[in-house]
Amino acid sequence: MLILVTNDDGIHSPGLRVLARALQPLGRVVVVAPDRERSAISHALTLHSPLRAVEQAPDWWAVDGTPTDCVNLGIHGLLKAKPDLVLSGINLGSNLGDDLTYSGTVAAAMEATLMGVPALAVSLAAERFLEEDFLWGGRWAARLAARVAEHPLPADTFLNVNVPAGRPGGLRV
Repeated sequence: MLILVTNDDGIHSPGLRVLARALQPLGRVVVVAPDRERSAISHALTLHSPLRAVEQAPDWWAVDGTPTDCVNLGIHGLLKAKPDLVLSGINLGSNLGDDLTYSGTVAAAMEATLMGVPALAVSLAAERFLEEDFLWGGRWAARLAARVAEHPLPADTFLNVNVPAGRPGGLRV
């Protein structure tokens, strides 16, 4: 399985590292993320300047654009094949209510869905954001990704997942 991972917190985010690592057992993971923090940028696209993608490590790309740009560039340029799944996150903070309209994390998952690729946006509802705080979110995201791979989502549907701080006791959809 080919999995594209992005976020809106930037290529150096601890949530991104944890998510990419958690997804490794499912297949090839390619990270295409903004080169810096791009939170609350919504579904913006870069239209009037060239995008630059710099490979930071094998299958890790930093893009000087928005999360939506990253999904577009990943699917239409950097990847040789269409990904089977896109995951966006793990976001530093929840994405609930009105936050959904501003969230670059959610917009990246929506963009993938518009391109016909199943997608999940994953956020951590916590007060602190050290790498160890994301571990349970990464585990749950990987379990959910495997489930979506086995049982595809309906067309034009993506999941917005908010993981509570600490050790979640289960999953409710």
